Amino acid sequence: MRKRPSKKEKVFTVPVQFYVTPQQKEKLARTAAKAGIGISECLRRMIDKLKIIEKPSAEVSSLLVEIRKVGTNLNQIARALNAKGYFIPDELSAALDGLNAAENKICDAFTPGKEV
Repeated sequence: MRKRPSKKEKVFTVPVQFYVTPQQKEKLARTAAKAGIGISECLRRMIDKLKIIEKPSAEVSSLLVEIRKVGTNLNQIARALNAKGYFIPDELSAALDGLNAAENKICDAFTPGKEV
C-alpha cells in the first residue's frame, strides 16, 4: 500500500517522453550515477537549474562524522565549564567556530543549490 505524500512532498503525475542519442543517454546515466540519484531526478534538477553535485565519498562522510564528534566533545567541555561558573576561554570558542565553519563548508560543497 502506497503512503499518502505529505504537503511538502512533490507528486509527479505528468509523464514526459523525448528522445536522445545513445551517447546522450549514457552521459545522463553517468551523471545521475555520480550524483547518486535516478535519471528522472537528474532531469528534474536540470529543469529547475539546480547544480548536480557528485555524491560525497565515504571518506567525506566519515570526515564529517569525526568533525561532529570533536565539536560535541568541545561543546560538552564548554557546558561543563559554564555549569561550574568558569568562563569559556577564547581559544575554545574559536575552536568551536572553526569546526562549525569547516563542517558548513564540507556540507555546502555537496549540497545542490541554485546555479547563478
